Amino acid sequence: DRAEFGITLGEPGPELRARLGTLPVTALKPYLKRADVVIHTPTAIIIVELKPRIVAGAIGQMLMYRTLYEATYHPTLPVLLMIVYLQPDADALALAREHDVLTFQVREEL
Repeated sequence: DRAEFGITLGEPGPELRARLGTLPVTALKPYLKRADVVIHTPTAIIIVELKPRIVAGAIGQMLMYRTLYEATYHPTLPVLLMIVYLQPDADALALAREHDVLTFQVREEL
């Protein structure tokens, strides 16, 4: 098993490339989508996002990240999604379950 942090997803689109000129792709990295953590296990790849509060928009973000990861890296293993969060939102958690996004709440230590 291994974990990678700040993984770039997707490629710069033509609009971004036109706006930034002839800069090399490495210079475009700050403008691309980035997953917080990608965990590689023998049976799956898990994309993990860390959020202070889980909201419905985070579910859409995760679904987009899976699509971009699959298009960029062409994995042979299933790609699972997980959001680790501090504050819950009942609607967002229901949406996550509906779209098979794993969720894990952590407690903030005082």
